[in-house]
Amino acid sequence: MRMSGANTLLSGFHIIGANANGGGGNNLGGGMIVSGNNVDVHECRFYGNQAAVAGAAILATSGGVSRFVHCIVTGNQGSPSTIGGGAIELQNGTPGLFGCVILNNTSGGAVRFLNTTGSEILANCIIRGNAGAGSTLEGQGQSP
Repeated sequence: MRMSGANTLLSGFHIIGANANGGGGNNLGGGMIVSGNNVDVHECRFYGNQAAVAGAAILATSGGVSRFVHCIVTGNQGSPSTIGGGAIELQNGTPGLFGCVILNNTSGGAVRFLNTTGSEILANCIIRGNAGAGSTLEGQGQSP
């Protein structure tokens, strides 16, 4: 699923068994790719998704604000060579995870913040049982 545009809300969806295994940009964001500004994803479930590189469940490349609220992300698999962000890769802008459950994701681990503003938010989340490089949280290239 791709979400783009400004001021978008997605709520209550289950994204299961999606696969990003193509070449170029088609090897990221197996479950969902978010590229718009001010995007909200509420009470969604991401289970059993795969990506050849990173973001097996979610890839957010927004330059603005991306918020994920009360989402469950479990059993997703990134690439074994992925440094981080096997389940969730949040790039650029100001992303936030609020009250999310991120469990048992493999190959690349749980969450990576990449080139974000330094104002990213992780609040009241449960992150457990993730495996691979960067198995819990990783941040790279944040602005001061």
